[in-house]
Amino acid sequence: MKNVADTVPSGTDEHDPSSSACEHADGATPVVVARPNDPARLFSWDVRSDGGGLGGVTDDESLAIRHVREALAEADGDARGRVRRVGLSQVGGPAYVEFGVVGEAWRDEETGAVVWREA
Repeated sequence: MKNVADTVPSGTDEHDPSSSACEHADGATPVVVARPNDPARLFSWDVRSDGGGLGGVTDDESLAIRHVREALAEADGDARGRVRRVGLSQVGGPAYVEFGVVGEAWRDEETGAVVWREA
């Protein structure tokens, strides 16, 4: 997990382009750098419908969103999908710890199009 306290100025060798760091009032954008012992960036995805569901885990956020969109396009009924940031638990047995929701998706009732809402 990336820690806001671990920032370096933009343009250094430690720049992480996948970071979603915020912008400071002075216009400078801090870059958040992962510590070596931080858990991997993982994304769980799941789609639930009347007929069951699908889900998985990947280290690629875009791929997780694509899986949700594809599953929803094939789903019937009141299907809904969600992508979450997760990491492997470092306590106890093998389990994922949720760090927050990336977004949710569903099919529009009128058009059948998949609608995505970022969290």
